[in-house]
Amino acid sequence: MAFSGSGGPSSGVVYENFSLSNYGPAAVPTSEATAFTVNRPTQVRSLRVMNPTAGSLDVTLYLVPSGGSAGAGNVLTLQTLATKTSAEICVSGCPIVMEAGDSIHALGSGAGLLLFASIFTEK
Repeated sequence: MAFSGSGGPSSGVVYENFSLSNYGPAAVPTSEATAFTVNRPTQVRSLRVMNPTAGSLDVTLYLVPSGGSAGAGNVLTLQTLATKTSAEICVSGCPIVMEAGDSIHALGSGAGLLLFASIFTEK
Protein backbone atom coordinates (compact mmCIF):
# COMPACT_ATOMS: atom_id res chain seq x y z
CA MET A 1 0.00 0.00 0.00
CA ALA A 2 1.47 3.34 -1.02
CA PHE A 3 -0.67 5.69 1.07
CA SER A 4 1.74 8.04 2.79
CA GLY A 5 0.04 9.56 5.80
CA SER A 6 -3.55 10.31 6.60
CA GLY A 7 -4.58 11.40 3.12
CA GLY A 8 -6.02 14.83 2.83
CA PRO A 9 -9.13 16.88 3.32
CA SER A 10 -12.40 15.44 2.12
CA SER A 11 -12.72 17.49 -1.05
CA GLY A 12 -12.64 17.19 -4.82
CA VAL A 13 -8.89 17.80 -4.92
CA VAL A 14 -6.71 15.33 -6.81
CA TYR A 15 -3.53 14.44 -4.93
CA GLU A 16 -0.30 13.16 -6.40
CA ASN A 17 -0.67 9.50 -5.38
CA PHE A 18 -4.43 9.10 -5.07
CA SER A 19 -7.70 10.72 -6.06
CA LEU A 20 -11.07 11.22 -4.43
CA SER A 21 -14.25 9.83 -5.92
CA ASN A 22 -17.77 9.68 -4.60
CA TYR A 23 -20.08 6.69 -4.77
CA GLY A 24 -23.85 7.03 -4.61
CA PRO A 25 -26.53 7.60 -3.98
CA ALA A 26 -27.03 3.92 -4.68
CA ALA A 27 -29.99 1.80 -3.60
CA VAL A 28 -29.24 -0.77 -0.90
CA PRO A 29 -30.59 -4.10 -2.19
CA THR A 30 -33.03 -6.26 -0.23
CA SER A 31 -30.92 -9.33 -1.01
CA GLU A 32 -27.24 -9.24 0.00
CA ALA A 33 -25.19 -8.02 -2.97
CA THR A 34 -21.99 -6.20 -3.85
CA ALA A 35 -22.30 -2.42 -3.55
CA PHE A 36 -18.81 -1.71 -4.93
CA THR A 37 -15.48 -3.44 -5.53
CA VAL A 38 -12.11 -1.70 -5.65
CA ASN A 39 -9.48 -2.49 -8.26
CA ARG A 40 -6.47 -1.00 -6.45
CA PRO A 41 -5.52 0.07 -2.90
CA THR A 42 -8.28 2.31 -1.57
CA GLN A 43 -9.27 4.18 1.58
CA VAL A 44 -12.98 4.61 2.29
CA ARG A 45 -13.06 7.96 4.12
CA SER A 46 -16.82 8.27 4.52
CA LEU A 47 -19.56 5.66 4.37
CA ARG A 48 -23.16 6.75 5.02
CA VAL A 49 -26.56 5.05 4.78
CA MET A 50 -29.73 7.12 4.51
CA ASN A 51 -33.35 6.09 5.13
CA PRO A 52 -35.69 8.53 3.36
CA THR A 53 -38.68 6.17 3.73
CA ALA A 54 -41.71 6.43 6.02
CA GLY A 55 -40.66 3.50 8.21
CA SER A 56 -37.66 2.09 10.07
CA LEU A 57 -35.37 -0.20 8.08
CA ASP A 58 -32.40 -2.40 8.99
CA VAL A 59 -29.12 -2.27 7.07
CA THR A 60 -26.17 -4.63 7.13
CA LEU A 61 -22.86 -3.73 5.47
CA TYR A 62 -19.98 -6.15 5.00
CA LEU A 63 -16.28 -5.62 4.20
CA VAL A 64 -15.52 -8.63 2.01
CA PRO A 65 -11.94 -9.60 1.13
CA SER A 66 -11.03 -10.46 -2.44
CA GLY A 67 -12.41 -13.90 -3.30
CA GLY A 68 -14.45 -14.03 -0.09
CA SER A 69 -18.15 -13.81 0.66
CA ALA A 70 -20.31 -11.78 3.03
CA GLY A 71 -20.89 -13.37 6.41
CA ALA A 72 -20.88 -12.92 10.17
CA GLY A 73 -17.07 -12.63 10.24
CA ASN A 74 -16.90 -9.50 8.10
CA VAL A 75 -19.87 -7.36 9.19
CA LEU A 76 -19.06 -3.63 9.23
CA THR A 77 -22.40 -2.67 10.74
CA LEU A 78 -25.85 -4.01 11.47
CA GLN A 79 -28.24 -1.31 12.58
CA THR A 80 -31.75 0.04 12.37
CA LEU A 81 -32.33 3.43 10.79
CA ALA A 82 -35.45 5.26 11.90
CA THR A 83 -37.56 7.00 9.29
CA LYS A 84 -35.95 10.02 7.61
CA THR A 85 -32.54 9.52 9.27
CA SER A 86 -29.02 8.65 8.18
CA ALA A 87 -26.03 7.01 9.83
CA GLU A 88 -22.32 7.57 9.29
CA ILE A 89 -20.95 4.03 9.31
CA CYS A 90 -17.24 4.62 9.75
CA VAL A 91 -16.97 7.56 12.16
CA SER A 92 -14.35 5.99 14.40
CA GLY A 93 -13.31 3.23 11.99
CA CYS A 94 -12.27 5.44 9.08
CA PRO A 95 -10.42 5.11 6.97
CA ILE A 96 -11.42 1.63 5.94
CA VAL A 97 -8.41 0.34 3.99
CA MET A 98 -9.22 -1.96 1.09
CA GLU A 99 -6.92 -3.86 -1.27
CA ALA A 100 -7.53 -4.72 -4.92
CA GLY A 101 -10.53 -7.05 -5.24
CA ASP A 102 -12.02 -6.21 -1.82
CA SER A 103 -15.65 -5.12 -1.80
CA ILE A 104 -18.42 -3.62 0.31
CA HIS A 105 -21.62 -5.67 0.30
CA ALA A 106 -24.99 -4.37 1.46
CA LEU A 107 -28.34 -5.74 2.60
CA GLY A 108 -31.46 -3.77 3.52
CA SER A 109 -34.61 -5.05 5.21
CA GLY A 110 -36.76 -3.10 2.76
CA ALA A 111 -36.57 -0.92 -0.32
CA GLY A 112 -35.56 2.71 -0.11
CA LEU A 113 -32.22 2.76 1.74
CA LEU A 114 -29.43 4.72 0.02
CA LEU A 115 -25.65 4.23 0.31
CA PHE A 116 -23.03 6.96 -0.15
CA ALA A 117 -19.22 6.77 0.07
CA SER A 118 -16.17 9.00 -0.39
CA ILE A 119 -13.23 6.97 -1.59
CA PHE A 120 -9.51 7.77 -2.00
CA THR A 121 -8.04 5.44 -4.63
CA GLU A 122 -4.34 5.00 -5.30
CA LYS A 123 -3.34 5.97 -8.84
